[in-house]
Amino acid sequence: MRFIITIIFAAVLLQSCAGTATDPVLKPAGDFQQELKVFWEQDSTTPLHPEEKAEFKGITFYPLSKDYIVDARFTPIDSGATLAMPTSAKKTKYFKEYGKLDFTLKDTAVSLIIYQADPPHAQDPGGLFLPFTDKTSGHTSYGAGRYIDLSVKDIRNGILTVDFNKAYNPYCAYSAHYNCPIPPAANRLQVSVLAGVSYTQGQH
Repeated sequence: MRFIITIIFAAVLLQSCAGTATDPVLKPAGDFQQELKVFWEQDSTTPLHPEEKAEFKGITFYPLSKDYIVDARFTPIDSGATLAMPTSAKKTKYFKEYGKLDFTLKDTAVSLIIYQADPPHAQDPGGLFLPFTDKTSGHTSYGAGRYIDLSVKDIRNGILTVDFNKAYNPYCAYSAHYNCPIPPAANRLQVSVLAGVSYTQGQH
């Protein structure tokens, strides 16, 4: 009887895991993560330079979690300042404050500023840029922060859904050949975001 109970428990656990992997709420992030892995690991698409490929140890992720999908209240910043963001290569990239996001994460009220490239990218004029650091930065995620890509069209009735499972590292986490914006002080979260791409020293 105990053996049968164990088998049933294992079957339920496997079904539960499979359900998580195919959960329609988490599936977009799961697809995004798989595409990101292929992008970095496939020779025809990887941004890595030839001499860096041997040292590359792959892309890793925190477990997919609904806890890190939030509906943020969007407040436009009509006269947003253009911010000169320093980069990893000690250069400057310009982004305009587009709006403020207010939401609750792990029972903590937080806010982030979302930006738009200044001038907007011609190939993606509606693109929005959300750079951030959190309490995992420099520990289990990349120390210089992570990014999430969003779009103006994602804002509906003053709400913007942010899926932190889609947070990714800048190219600079894995290569010395790129120039990546550093998240501004306004976007330093005082909570741990255990979602999206993870990272440990020496992973590149």
